[in-house]
Amino acid sequence: MTALESVKVSNNTSFSRTNNLQDILYIQVSEEGKASANTAIRFNLDATDGFDSNLDAEYLPGKNGLGICSYSTSEDVWYAVNALPVEESKSIPLYIIHNNTEVSRTLTFTNLSSFDDNQSLFLADKYTEDTLLINDNFIYDFTYNGEVASNGNDRFTIIRKLENTTELLDKTTLFPNTLTDDQSIHISSPNSFNEAIIITI
Repeated sequence: MTALESVKVSNNTSFSRTNNLQDILYIQVSEEGKASANTAIRFNLDATDGFDSNLDAEYLPGKNGLGICSYSTSEDVWYAVNALPVEESKSIPLYIIHNNTEVSRTLTFTNLSSFDDNQSLFLADKYTEDTLLINDNFIYDFTYNGEVASNGNDRFTIIRKLENTTELLDKTTLFPNTLTDDQSIHISSPNSFNEAIIITI
């Protein structure tokens, strides 16, 4: 495991010791009666799509059956801290450790204020077919119900979209099945719900 001193923390402190980092999203998964787990996705000018030893930290499973990390399909690496190129729109798989029991959990997203207005972040839930705009302190409750598709292995994706997405979404409504197989986001037109605007990722 490669972990920077700036991201090493104990259970009684915040996830990152470094304040005022730009373009970094903190994600926490929690379950009632258990400790929470955290991960971070960061966009940085010096980052690559691969593992950056000075920016990234690999994820190691804990012992309480609760964990969260992002995943690189190209490098086959699990990340506790995942730094990615700042100039690109991205779809980032989010992996949540599943302990094979039916349980309800909560995702909490923070530090959205560190992002400029020229980019937007979405949470795509493949199981419910929902794609939701992430705001600061955004909370998402979900449940494992025994179906394989409801576990965290391949359920969630974080989508980062650059440029005019924020301004557009202020005037539009996301369709229920927003994220499509061709990696496009479908949203309704400001003028008519029947008119679709398609943004390709």
